[in-house]
Amino acid sequence: MRKLKLSNLIFFIASSVSVSLIVIVLILFSYSVHLNKFLSQKSIEIFLENIASSINSTVYTIQKQAISLSQTTDFLVFCNTSKRNKASMRADALRKESQKTLMTYAEVVGIYLYNDQCDYYYPVYKHYETVRISQDILPSLIQDAASASDRFLCNKTVKNHVYLCYGIKDRYGFLLVLIDPSKNRMLANHTAITDTASYTISSLPPQSKSSKTVISRPLENLGLHLTFESERLYHYTSTQIVLLALLIFLILLIPLTLLRLEKLIMQPLNEISRSLDIISGGNLDYRLQKPNTLDEISKFAENINYMLDKIYEYKEEGFNQRMDAVQAKLQYLQLQIHPHFYLNCLKSLNSYLYLLDYENAQTLVMTLSDYISRTFRNVHNFISLKEELESVRSYIDLCNILSCSVHLDFRLDGSCLSMNCLPMTILTFVENSVKHATAPNDIHIVIQIEIIEMEYERHVMIITIKNSGSQFPDKTLREMETLDASQMVYRTKHIGITNVRYRLWLVYGNDASLVLRNEENYAIVEITIPCEQNTERILL
Repeated sequence: MRKLKLSNLIFFIASSVSVSLIVIVLILFSYSVHLNKFLSQKSIEIFLENIASSINSTVYTIQKQAISLSQTTDFLVFCNTSKRNKASMRADALRKESQKTLMTYAEVVGIYLYNDQCDYYYPVYKHYETVRISQDILPSLIQDAASASDRFLCNKTVKNHVYLCYGIKDRYGFLLVLIDPSKNRMLANHTAITDTASYTISSLPPQSKSSKTVISRPLENLGLHLTFESERLYHYTSTQIVLLALLIFLILLIPLTLLRLEKLIMQPLNEISRSLDIISGGNLDYRLQKPNTLDEISKFAENINYMLDKIYEYKEEGFNQRMDAVQAKLQYLQLQIHPHFYLNCLKSLNSYLYLLDYENAQTLVMTLSDYISRTFRNVHNFISLKEELESVRSYIDLCNILSCSVHLDFRLDGSCLSMNCLPMTILTFVENSVKHATAPNDIHIVIQIEIIEMEYERHVMIITIKNSGSQFPDKTLREMETLDASQMVYRTKHIGITNVRYRLWLVYGNDASLVLRNEENYAIVEITIPCEQNTERILL
């Protein structure tokens, strides 16, 4: 599972909180808009219901007044006479009566009296515009009245304007009352207080319009529909304006906040994460730049640098302690090799002095002094192979002084004398050849050194030491094959071999090897070490 970085987590939390705030404000704003729209629509529906009730009530009252007018003597005479002058006199009386009753209603715009027996027509108009309307609808009204029963109610549309016509018929005549529902006072009041909406009355149900809000209410028993149309149903309230402003502010603020968060937190954390990757890769010398950000993050970077400084101090201290321990081991191992030889030299010197052989005693002291000056050198430094071989030559000279007969042959690669060599590496095995020889008066030692090129242009130096003094016991060979070179073994036998092997591992690790074997009448030691110029390394 992929791990989530701290900077990404902070960015995710900040983004989530920001988005949550926007969603909450958006929900509140949407709910407020929805609630306002619902209340506005409910209010309009209540207005329409009140207006519809008012129109229905007014039309019903007008009908009652028209019926009362039709029951008067003047109307009955007007409808039953066939004399024009008599009809005219009765019509004038009906006009005066209708002005007291029907004409008081704002919705009544005209009254028509007609006697088809004498072909008498008597109109009563409230407005001049009714005259023009009458010319359009009166012929059809007369036809409707002729075919209608005693009482009828119909609607007529003139230039997209709907009128109601209530008629009462009796024998030769009839009364027509022209009603304009849009003149209703309650409807007129609602229309006057708004300039963004309109109320219309139509004979057909309204068609919904995508760009407008349309609310309709049927006028029962009139066959009409009262319709409300508005481009904008409601206005934003102060609360909605505040929420909208807050929403816009949050939308603009979030990118700025995230950019600031990116600069103050995420960039420094990413830089710290990148630096930790570099440090984890092994570069303990790397140090973090102090970020110009929050105090906590700056202190975090300072603590990491402080920790690295401490690690460096502990590393140096531990390295020096380990090197001191290694040098102590090297010194101990090197010194452990010498005692038995020096004791033999001292014993021989004592014998010469006892026999008063001062010449051999003097030669022994000078040769031993030269040998000691070579071997007891600073063990912290490598020596050249040439110096090591000179120590071997000095040792052989001592052996020959001490009544031994040792023949030494060198077979050297011409470029090997300047190469690095650990002190006592070759000398130890030359000493063992003499010490463990079965016939010390006839020893043949061959030292062969060659440089071989390996893969990747790596060179190694192979040192082969052959001696005819004695062969290695089989037990010793088996033991040396199984011995771990990295483990120091403290022992009383074969001290020189184990010490040289362990010293080689301390300095070269697994790049060096030491192999023992017997071949014909020779004991053979083969040492392989990296090929390095004497000036390249110092044991510090």
